[in-house]
Amino acid sequence: MTYEDVRRTIAEITAEKLEKDVANIPPDARLREDLGVDSLTAVEIVWEIEEKFGMELPRELETSVRTVKDLVDFVAGKVAAGAANAST
Repeated sequence: MTYEDVRRTIAEITAEKLEKDVANIPPDARLREDLGVDSLTAVEIVWEIEEKFGMELPRELETSVRTVKDLVDFVAGKVAAGAANAST
């Protein structure tokens, strides 16, 4: 899975949970301030990401990431690490 695949999937999940068009979820958007993600929605987004990517994310992630790109970078790193571990 490429970085772009991760970015697109997270944008789609975020758009669905916020009932917005995916085009309105730019990478530099701040989750809380720009998109209006509250704590419940943050949990729902994280759960959906965990299900889609088959991974467990730390609970503090819900409060530690600021932008969509921060979230994508974190998940893409975990995906890459998982792929590297699977090939060894």
